[in-house]
Amino acid sequence: MASIKGGENRRLQGVFGEPQQLTTPHDIKDFLGLVINKVWSGEIPVQVGTSLGFLSRCWLDSYEKAEVEDTLKNFDERLKKADL
Repeated sequence: MASIKGGENRRLQGVFGEPQQLTTPHDIKDFLGLVINKVWSGEIPVQVGTSLGFLSRCWLDSYEKAEVEDTLKNFDERLKKADL
């Protein structure tokens, strides 16, 4: 039981800010600036900042891949129209 209680005490729980609308890479840039400042000032734990940084990187990777896919799809459509 002591191990279980000790582990529960280390869990990070709580709300560390307001929800953010993240729809563009610029939103992520602003969000990461906010996170860095809050970690630096001690408003949020380093572990939370690290997790948010990792998730932001995943978001940017997904965004970039979707943009490349959309560009290739548009290019392919233009090539098909040009062959007509």
